[in-house]
Amino acid sequence: PTPDRPSKRGQSDVVPQKPRLTPTPELPQWASEHTRFGVTIGVIHFAVLATTVGPTCGGFMGDSPTISAAAAILGTGHPPGYPTVVLALHLFSWIPVGSVAWRINMGNAFLTSAAV
Repeated sequence: PTPDRPSKRGQSDVVPQKPRLTPTPELPQWASEHTRFGVTIGVIHFAVLATTVGPTCGGFMGDSPTISAAAAILGTGHPPGYPTVVLALHLFSWIPVGSVAWRINMGNAFLTSAAV
């Protein structure tokens, strides 16, 4: 306010300023190196698993045939049923190459490699 114009009651004399936008920082050099290393290990892991994957579920005991069958028909193998794994493997059962068991085994290899 100026001497001839006083400010009105309740109004601030300070003009609000817009917040400054800071530029997004770039990733540090080590982050990209670690990412490349992780992807390389995952690809190597998948290559090893893909060459050793079984064409069927025969001869396996335990959860492997149960989960494969549940993924093929989108059912529940047994409690707890592993619903996330069954849904993910069901997507692999749609690929039109090889037997259903081989596709689901390749899906297991891919998901395992992605977790690495």
